[in-house]
Amino acid sequence: MANIVTLKESGVQGKVPQTTDLSLGELAINSYDGKLYLKKNDGTETIVEIGGSSSSYTESSVLTTSVNPAVDNTRYFMDTTSSALSITLPSGVENFKIFIHDVGGNFNTNNLTVYPNGSQTIMGVNDIFVLDIDNDSTELIYKNNDWRVLSWTKPI
Repeated sequence: MANIVTLKESGVQGKVPQTTDLSLGELAINSYDGKLYLKKNDGTETIVEIGGSSSSYTESSVLTTSVNPAVDNTRYFMDTTSSALSITLPSGVENFKIFIHDVGGNFNTNNLTVYPNGSQTIMGVNDIFVLDIDNDSTELIYKNNDWRVLSWTKPI
């Protein structure tokens, strides 16, 4: 008896299937990003990216609007000089990375709020994460079902 392989397809940059989008063992492909995904269950249902990992990233300049959702492996240069801004994290897939830089030096005056996607956690907490240090640069990495934060501040 032959197995039937079902592929779901998206051409939207950064689109990653949710666990509710796929059956166990079902595959999905993102034709824009060139990534393939699989739903697995090792006690916890997760979406796994198969191959296609890249060490490069796209530089994206976002100066006046919120980002919803952020795209994996992208640098966001945020300027909160005029107003507070926000970023919504993408659906977490192991090793996703987001880079955020305060290019205006005003995160303390006008914060940048990072929203988790659904029930995701940031540093183990299911709540927003506020960047409020001027000249801050922050890297968020999705590891073990949690967004981990590495932050550093440019000396003045």
